[in-house]
Amino acid sequence: MKLRTKITIGMVILIFLSLGLSCGIMIYKIVKMQEQEAYAYTLGEQKNLLRQFSFYQPSDMSEQAGQTFYQYSFSQVARTAGEDSEFVLQSETADIYNNSGMDVKTVLERYGDEVEEVYGYGWPFVQTIIHWQGGYYCIVGSEKEINGETYHISVVRNITDSIRQVKKLGFYCALIGAGVMLLAMLGVYFYLKWELNPLKELQSEANTIAKKYATDNEAKEKGQKEENEIVALDQSFHQMQDTVEDYIARLEKKSEKQKMLLAALAHEMKTPVTAITGYAYALKHARLTEEQRKEAVSFVDEESRRLERLSVRLTELISLEHEATLAREEIVLEEWGRQLGQILEQKAETLEAESKLQWEIEVEPESDADAASTGRLTGDRDLLTVLVTNLFDNARKAGATKITVALSENSIRVTDNGCGIPKEEMEKVTQPFYQGDASRKQEGFGLGLALCKKIADVHGGRLCIESEEGKGSSFIFYNFFTTL
Repeated sequence: MKLRTKITIGMVILIFLSLGLSCGIMIYKIVKMQEQEAYAYTLGEQKNLLRQFSFYQPSDMSEQAGQTFYQYSFSQVARTAGEDSEFVLQSETADIYNNSGMDVKTVLERYGDEVEEVYGYGWPFVQTIIHWQGGYYCIVGSEKEINGETYHISVVRNITDSIRQVKKLGFYCALIGAGVMLLAMLGVYFYLKWELNPLKELQSEANTIAKKYATDNEAKEKGQKEENEIVALDQSFHQMQDTVEDYIARLEKKSEKQKMLLAALAHEMKTPVTAITGYAYALKHARLTEEQRKEAVSFVDEESRRLERLSVRLTELISLEHEATLAREEIVLEEWGRQLGQILEQKAETLEAESKLQWEIEVEPESDADAASTGRLTGDRDLLTVLVTNLFDNARKAGATKITVALSENSIRVTDNGCGIPKEEMEKVTQPFYQGDASRKQEGFGLGLALCKKIADVHGGRLCIESEEGKGSSFIFYNFFTTL
């Protein structure tokens, strides 16, 4: 239910209760005033009746003659009374005079709980208002003892018109109150609609912001509607807050990816740049045979192209989400092994001034074939080259003097005799920018193994690490090859 509808209903109920209470009090007061007026008028007539009756009080008459005289006296008083007043004279046994058509004595006994005893004009009276035969009557009565017999003297006044006017006034009050409530309801409803319209606009702006920065799934999940304006605004702001926070988180993640990309580019460009620089220096200063010169030019050309492809592939790698985005090709292990050899040789030569590094590449033959046929694998050649060179770099940074790279159809294994990895760091070494013991902090950014794990993931495989501190490590990639 909309907020303005709730407020309108609440206001109408409040107005209804206020009007009802006011009209009820007013009608009650009017009824009481009518009753007091009726009692006062009827009591006045009762007093006049008693005064005139005592004036005509007979003496030394028989009972029959006295009752006849009383009847005559009442008829004379009735002629001077108001048209709405009627008089009753009753003995203990009979009606002497009664032009009301009502057995007042019996009625007063029946309405005993509602009969009020009053004292006025030096005489005790009883008074009440009754509803009888569709009309309303005010009765004021008293008792008088004459010649040893008790007589009931009463005045009955018809106040039906007055009561009906009060009821009509109550009806008019209810009718006017209903009209006032209707006008108030419409006025409050449209006023609140106009006043709450900025909330609706604010909610629309919040939804627009949330929709702008939300993903498709978030938009579907949060596409709910709430009738209450305040609740809807609250939900919209929470939705906008969640969406903006999620968007900021995505931006931060993207920023981290870009940071990782820049560091990875700097990290991976060193290998081909070093190789190109070495061969370029040889071409410029060394005496080379034609065959050596062609080999050097070919290598520089290949490494330049690989550097170009590498920058593109690393950029894509940071944002890779699906395996289908890989540039798959069939790789002949023997040929790829020779290319890896040239790259790794350049890396190994940079260490010869400090220590002798022994390394080798082992290529397993194709399964179910003769030993002369080498195996093949499917994957992204440039990324897999990055994988092997990073593992090679990681091994030499760990102080290895012997490194073996084993290539097969279903796995790549790089084994070294370096310092090994402590057990407590096994799960951390593949995290971006993590650098473990002091031997690995000498150079690099802590991105090599993180990049290797990412390459394994996008190939649908997994990276396994077998290591013992002080004895070396083996990095194995399993099950990321498929046949074209």
